[in-house]
Amino acid sequence: DLARLREAIRASKRELAARRNVEEAMQTLIPGARLMTCSGFGAAIIKLIKPAWTTDRDDGILNTNCIFFSLWVDPGAEKSGRALYNVHAKKLRLLKGPEFASREFVRAFRTACRGELESWPGLSFPKGPVTLFQGHIPLDRTTLGSATSALMDRFAHIAPIIDRMLAV
Repeated sequence: DLARLREAIRASKRELAARRNVEEAMQTLIPGARLMTCSGFGAAIIKLIKPAWTTDRDDGILNTNCIFFSLWVDPGAEKSGRALYNVHAKKLRLLKGPEFASREFVRAFRTACRGELESWPGLSFPKGPVTLFQGHIPLDRTTLGSATSALMDRFAHIAPIIDRMLAV
């Protein structure tokens, strides 16, 4: 019916305006970053990536080589009452060249960010060069928005470190 259609259009406009505000705020925090959201693979996903951190299209959710921050909720995380986050560094040799040492990049990154990362919630450092770090926050619908925003603010503080390390 026409009333439901009008409300759907109004709701879409409000959501678009809110997304623009979030994207503008993110550009202030991390210039050049793209914020993507999607659902799929049984998960709701937020992904943050900069064009300088990939040779793939920076608007794709399944980049093959890049550095990105992501936060997601999948069925397992939902069951455990957690939203999960991580920073991936995938196939950096494609980004920096065949002589690039991914494991050395991860070691140097973790060393450079150790103090900054100590207070991140649920933080751990998996073995291997693909995940720089990972963690979790409580999956509480009343605080998830502010907790997600806080994580992105924290990531904004380490993004320049990634930029500097990739510039070398």
